[in-house]
Formats: sequence, structure tokens, C-alpha cells
Amino acid sequence: MKRVLTNLALCSVVLSGLAVTAHAAEDIRSAGTKSDIQFFPGGDDVVPTPDPNPDTDPEKDPDPDPIIVAPGEAEQGQMGPLRFTYLPDISFGKTQLIAQKQNYYADYMKRTFTKDGVEQIGEYPTFLTLEDLRGDTKGWSVSIKHSGKFKNAENEEINATIWFKNPYILSGSFEGDTSQTPETLTGATGERDYFNISTGSDVLLASAAKGKGYGKWSVGYGTTNEEDKTTGYGLDGNKPIPAGVTEPHINQGKKGKNKAVKLEVPAQVISTDETKSKYTSVLEWTISNVPF
Repeated sequence: MKRVLTNLALCSVVLSGLAVTAHAAEDIRSAGTKSDIQFFPGGDDVVPTPDPNPDTDPEKDPDPDPIIVAPGEAEQGQMGPLRFTYLPDISFGKTQLIAQKQNYYADYMKRTFTKDGVEQIGEYPTFLTLEDLRGDTKGWSVSIKHSGKFKNAENEEINATIWFKNPYILSGSFEGDTSQTPETLTGATGERDYFNISTGSDVLLASAAKGKGYGKWSVGYGTTNEEDKTTGYGLDGNKPIPAGVTEPHINQGKKGKNKAVKLEVPAQVISTDETKSKYTSVLEWTISNVPF
């Protein structure tokens, strides 16, 4: 073998005057193996995930498993592949009785968020979250039912109507991709751009047609921007302060509420006795696998 290599080298000099280096032929082989994963519908082993941020402040992403400071602990953590992950209580606060038709506005929700590693409490508009982990995009719908009746501890009843406006829907799964975004109810069924949820029947809030709605979604009403809060001025506490008025009479109990969620209470006999002055009502939320 040594003699052969030498002769080749001499031959290269004689033929061209250039150095030629001999290389072994490349020997490359490839083979394939498999990698696989199989999915089944989620939701049975619930792992808290962050809610899509319902606030205009991008730094106030709610914690995955938040502490609800106000208006109180709400329904959370349902099981199943199509489910609500958070439902809100709605409080209109404590207010002075007026013997005529009156509008009251919802308190902002207070719940925890983490910023720079520190847990804090932030205000949020009224919102719910849901998750579709059935796989594919089968569609769904969300509705609410309210009787228009509130009762106190003595079972005494009053009439009151809840109105929503300024709906939005945000994705916690498809950042920047709107192709999956469901529709929200935006059409007015009553005064101005509010719609009435106290009809005694199911009122559609959001619907994902087939091909949309996969993943986690936040459906809410209003924002925490100052222009979307009540001023505390006027009978309802929701009138703009006139230009030039330097010392307006501000009702602090009606200031800073969420204008997008309103309770309309007609004139009627209402108790203010300490044991009977709090009136409550049930909001029935429904999520269905049938798109609207």
C-alpha cells in the first residue's frame, strides 16, 4: 500500500505539476425513527392558567389562581373539556335609598396579580373566563339568565334590571391571531348601547361558530380607564362634570364604578332595616357545546 501511494504522488507531479491529495469516498447513511404524542380531551386534571388580561394595563395579568378580594369568592375551577374557569359575583355596593327610579353601577372586581415578583391587588372590570379543550374547533355558546328579582333575608322581593355594555373577548391561547375569535353580543336591546340580561330567559353573551373558539377566553364588560368610570356627579353619579364647574358635588359612594354594568331599580318600597337591607339575586351562567 505504501508503494502505491508514492507512485500516485509522483504521477501527479509529472502530469500537472500540481499537488493532488487523495480522499476516501464519503460514506453517509441515514435512518428514520418515530416520535409520537396522542391527545385526549383536557379539563379533568385542572391546572390553573393565567386568564387573558381583561384590563388595559398589560402589566396587570391576573394570577393563574388568584385571590378574589372583592366582591367575594366566585365560582371557579369547573372540570371537563368545555368549562367556565372563572365566573364573577357582581356587587353594586351600598348606597343611600332614593324614592324614584335610580341607576347603580357595578363595583370593580379586586383580585391579585404579580408584578416584578410581588403579589399585588388590582381593579378589574367584570369578566368571566372559559376554556375549550375538546380538540379541533367544534364551537360553543355562553349565555346568562337573570329573573330581574332581588330578595332580602326576609324573602321580601324587589324588581331590578341588570344591563351590560362594551363587551370584549380576549384570547389566552392565540396571541395576535384573531382567526379563532368568537363573537360577542354587542347589539342594543334597550336604552342606547346597553343590553338587558334580566329578561327571565337565556341571553346570549358570546358564541364561537364551528372553526373558532379553541383554547382559553376572557369575556368582559368595561375597562378601568378613567373615562369608563362613573364620575360621582348627578343623580346616578354618572353625569359628566360640566366645564367651568370648579366645585361640583361629588357622591363618593357613586364615584369610580364600572359604567358598563348597570342596575336599574324602579321606584318601589325597599327596606333599609339592618337585617333586611341587603338584597341578593342569582345569575345563571350557561356554557353549551352548541354554537348560537
